[in-house]
Amino acid sequence: MKRPFYTKLAVLALLMLPLTGLRAQHPFELGDLAKLTSLSDPQFSSDGKTIAVVFSRPDYEENRSQTGLLLVTAANGQQRVLAERRAGLTQPRWSPNGQELAYLERTGTGKEAAPQLFVRALAGGKPRQLTRTRKGVQHYAWQPDGSALAFVTADEPKNEAGPPEKGYDAFEVGDNDLFLTAAPTSSHIWLVPAAGGEARRLTSGAWSLLVTIPPGAPSSPLSWRPDGKFLAFVQVPLPHSGNSNQRTVQLLNVADGTIRPLTSRKSLEGYPSFSPDGTQVAYWYPRQGNTVNINEAWVAPATGGEGRSSLGTKPAGFVFL
Repeated sequence: MKRPFYTKLAVLALLMLPLTGLRAQHPFELGDLAKLTSLSDPQFSSDGKTIAVVFSRPDYEENRSQTGLLLVTAANGQQRVLAERRAGLTQPRWSPNGQELAYLERTGTGKEAAPQLFVRALAGGKPRQLTRTRKGVQHYAWQPDGSALAFVTADEPKNEAGPPEKGYDAFEVGDNDLFLTAAPTSSHIWLVPAAGGEARRLTSGAWSLLVTIPPGAPSSPLSWRPDGKFLAFVQVPLPHSGNSNQRTVQLLNVADGTIRPLTSRKSLEGYPSFSPDGTQVAYWYPRQGNTVNINEAWVAPATGGEGRSSLGTKPAGFVFL
């Protein structure tokens, strides 16, 4: 069961409430920063009883933030640490049956460090590492029956010889692949069994999904049709064209790999999501097709056809930004 964004904000506020009642015993000092804990990305389990949330603490000795995964019982606030002292843990997502949690965690060191996909059972045991992609996983989504997960990763550049180590003094700014790679590469969709095993490529070609660098929200979220046969995503014609207006919602047939556009538009569509019955797809489109206007929620038949604005001409109580 999905929860609205304002509910997630309320959850974070409740989790941090005990901190607000503490009376300062001494002036705030630099060393106190190491005691601060930040919370992000709360996710309700399918039954609404448990919240998974990422927590982060500064680690001055390691010169980085240590992240972890916390489970909170919604009824009484009881907490259980599921994982801690991890590098770059992001995007926790419940399995459809609520018995497992998937997340991204950075593995490797130096230039080889990249976010990989893990799944962990709540009953216990070690997490399963599902991916070992060289370029890392950008984002992912559980297949509705829980048997597999679709994920997005960048293709490896052709003829990637790289600079010689001697005299190589380039510094790292965020993601080296994004800023220092000679030629951009396309990002595509893969499918990996939830139990582990070889991943299968679902898309390829001289186009790309919108690029997402974790922990940022997906630029092109993957939305499954409830029967698990189709995926909705956003396509751009050129790799790393995140600012391109030529973005369109596409529907992927997972069985045979065929792709078709949701509408006849050639630009400005984004953030698709299948309806609960799988017959429609909601997506973003700017009012009057003008990028200076706010994004409205549009809906189109999943079988194809022109979309319609869900806001109509009447004043709306809220808008999508």
